[in-house]
Amino acid sequence: MTRPDVRPDAGPEVRPDARHRGERGAAAVLATTAVAVLALVGAVLGAGAAAAVAQRRAQTAADLGALAGA
Repeated sequence: MTRPDVRPDAGPEVRPDARHRGERGAAAVLATTAVAVLALVGAVLGAGAAAAVAQRRAQTAADLGALAGA
């Protein structure tokens, strides 16, 4: 007589935590890497925006100086 809770084609039973033991912490590493990349992209975009604002202010000052001298 066969047990109803065992499938005949089932392989050896493995505990769920033992199956992925080598992948433990992989999500934390992935999340940390994603946060670091996003922070780096944000810093680069922020520096670019600051440079654009500085250039625009300098151009405005030059334009106003030229108009005042004309």
